[in-house]
Amino acid sequence: HMKKILSISLLCALLLTGCQSGGGSEASGSTASESSASTPVSSESAPESASASSEAETSYTFTDSLGREFTFDEPVDAVAPSGLLSQLVIYAAAPDTLVGWSNEWTSGAEQYIPEEYRSLPLIGQIYGTNTEFSVEELLAHDPDIVLDIGEPKDGMAEDFAALEEQTGIPFVHIDATMETMPEAFTMIGELLGIEETAAVYA
Repeated sequence: HMKKILSISLLCALLLTGCQSGGGSEASGSTASESSASTPVSSESAPESASASSEAETSYTFTDSLGREFTFDEPVDAVAPSGLLSQLVIYAAAPDTLVGWSNEWTSGAEQYIPEEYRSLPLIGQIYGTNTEFSVEELLAHDPDIVLDIGEPKDGMAEDFAALEEQTGIPFVHIDATMETMPEAFTMIGELLGIEETAAVYA
């Protein structure tokens, strides 16, 4: 774990400008992260079959930092990052869930990224000017969610609702600044079902 933390710290240093003002909703404010509500969905009536029982056990709800509630029938294990900070955080906590990158790595950072991850496709970032977000590329790799981590932007809920209608994929936002990153990792752990791993970074 310590080796991964050091690697991520080095990547952030190499990409410092991007971490502070690059894609996604990343910004260096002091907004406090809202608490999440990640609770199992229980069925009031007795399950009619083993399949229904299994589905009830794995279903859960998650409320993102915009107050939008999502229900997942199965654990989220395929994630597209919305921007550079999202990319860094997801790579740190749950690299095997990534279906692509929002931003290209710099040549300095690439040497620290294993080939299995370095070769993931470029999907693009939603906000910012560095990379254009490709809906077609996103749909081609079929993530369970698009995860945005950073400071909220004006109109973000409406933007994400429109993208969800267009793609059928949930767009989830988690507030994060340098001060609230521990809380953000806790929410990410709840969302992805990796509480123990996320706690290392929280």
